[in-house]
Amino acid sequence: MAGFTCQRCGACCLTVQRIVALLPPEAQEFHGAADNDGRCQYLRERPAEGGYECAVYDQRPNYCRFSWVAKKMQELGIEPSAFARIVRKTCEHLRRINDNVNV
Repeated sequence: MAGFTCQRCGACCLTVQRIVALLPPEAQEFHGAADNDGRCQYLRERPAEGGYECAVYDQRPNYCRFSWVAKKMQELGIEPSAFARIVRKTCEHLRRINDNVNV
């Protein structure tokens, strides 16, 4: 989807416990994904390349897929470009939260 490229920073997965509270009821099975630190238990660091990767990427839930969520937002009347702007701002915010926590 144009307008958003994941930087693989892991910000959303590092704060999954906060995000899970916002998920709809159909995402209930994901509520057990957070570990004791609030990170997604499937998040893996990539020391050689930097950043993070998902251990269950190919089987990750739909709500972890930008294109799926963007389609759902479009069904609600939110244009893809507007949704991409929201995601970019959310990523920036989550990165700032993580930077402050990891200081």
